[in-house]
Amino acid sequence: MPNIRTITIFFASAIDGMEDERQNLNTVSDEIGNLLKRDNIFAKFIKWENFMKLEDYQRDPAGCQARIDQSLRNSDFSLFLIKSRVGEMTQHEFKVARILQKENKNHKLFVCCLNVSEEERDDSLTAFQQQLADAGIDWEECRDLLEVKRIISFRVLHHLGITLPTTPEVETAEKEGERLLSLYKADIQKQASLWPQLHSVIDSLLVQVPIVMDATTDSVVAKIVKAIELYYKADRWASKTDYDKEKYYRLLSAYAEFLNDYAMYNDALTIFQEALSISKELYGIEHEKTADIYNNTGKVYKNQGHFNLSMKYFRKALKIRKGVLGEKHFTTATSYNNIGALLNDQGDYSKALQNYFKALRIRESVLGINNASTASSYNNIGLTLYNQGNYFESLEYLYKAIEVKRKVLGEEHEDVANTYNNIGIVYDKLGEYDKALEYFEKTLNIDEKLIGEEHPSIATVYNNIGSVYKNQGNYKEALKYCTKALKVREIKLGEEHPLTAQSYNNIGRLYYQMNHFLKALDYLGKALEIRKTKFGDDHPKTKLTQELIDLAKAAMEKEQK
Repeated sequence: MPNIRTITIFFASAIDGMEDERQNLNTVSDEIGNLLKRDNIFAKFIKWENFMKLEDYQRDPAGCQARIDQSLRNSDFSLFLIKSRVGEMTQHEFKVARILQKENKNHKLFVCCLNVSEEERDDSLTAFQQQLADAGIDWEECRDLLEVKRIISFRVLHHLGITLPTTPEVETAEKEGERLLSLYKADIQKQASLWPQLHSVIDSLLVQVPIVMDATTDSVVAKIVKAIELYYKADRWASKTDYDKEKYYRLLSAYAEFLNDYAMYNDALTIFQEALSISKELYGIEHEKTADIYNNTGKVYKNQGHFNLSMKYFRKALKIRKGVLGEKHFTTATSYNNIGALLNDQGDYSKALQNYFKALRIRESVLGINNASTASSYNNIGLTLYNQGNYFESLEYLYKAIEVKRKVLGEEHEDVANTYNNIGIVYDKLGEYDKALEYFEKTLNIDEKLIGEEHPSIATVYNNIGSVYKNQGNYKEALKYCTKALKVREIKLGEEHPLTAQSYNNIGRLYYQMNHFLKALDYLGKALEIRKTKFGDDHPKTKLTQELIDLAKAAMEKEQK
């Protein structure tokens, strides 16, 4: 397994003055934690407000404060997030953190202040910022929580000796942008004359994003954080000038898709809403670009597990695409495909197939049989037929998919590996275990070359190999592979991801079959908690885990009698 690093962050955020941000504050630490896991860095956030849930602060303020202070002392970082005012508790914790910083040079202390107008600032905030300046303590004024996340991530990486990748072109553009922006702020009369230069800098930053992402570095997170910084600055500078609206629409769309790709979903939704406003202004509501934003917003909600909202936006996109582009357009097929995938995730396989077949007919007609998107439709239909229990028909479509994918994409492609994996799953269900293992080995051979041994896709294959051994009755070997899958998923996806829940569920099932009922209940309980949160009580996966828990409890009670 990879080298794992840990860091503890004491996270204090003022309650007063941050009512609008409060509901999203938990995502700050969650998303930073999930981001850092890509480099096998575990960030433990200790939030002072959690102590208030343990005990009534009014009843025992001294004892509660002592526990807060001790947690602060056990941290590598202390982070203070403030908006318009600074309360007594924040002042107290800052003093403790300041002492720690003086006693231990390794303890880092930093402050993020959310940007507010002078009218919103309380005297306590002005005094606190002066206190920071007098003490020589750096503090960052942030426009929003996305910038807070970027700054915290950068600080953690810096603490661990990881630098952000850059190029001379990036450094030149950033310096020039800041210089022009300072002139822009200082001289209102000359603002318009500076716009062309600022726009050129914005274009330069955007060109550098793929270059930064292709940089040679051991840190995936460093590349992501730097790319977000470039997008963030480009967005900030574009919003202050008369940057070309069509280019701004493309900037925001690319920015939001990037955030979605790296699981910063709330931020992606915010940026997509900005892009949607521009799209409606430029093109109108009934336009394919507006449909694109609806479609991509639906994908974000799907990734969050908000299926009803996801369906709402997918259907909005479909309605526009059918009206503007027609029924037989490849983007209309994409909408049908996305709706099918969502219905499949919800367990409505019959309706999923209806939409998948609509997508397939369009793709075969418009794109032809030998096309990667058409092959994707074959694959999706095959998987849904598998979910319905139609295994031989499922294989028919999966073999169609693999034939086209190998022809179009070549043998060593992740989409080819994915379909090999799906074929293995069907053979496992049919009891043809040798064939199942054969296809899982094909999958592993491709994935290990393309994505390495510590990728979530590899974990899926480990999980599936474990399933084969389970079905053969070789529980010891099955447990070995399912545990390998779990370790990768916990590190790469986090402990609250649906696929991590799948691993918990599978290991719990194995322990149940091995008559280790307490261990079974432990793992199944973890799976159930995640599945209820992500899918709801009525989802087939949630019900399956609950049934296993009931069986394990009954078996344990019987054993104890």
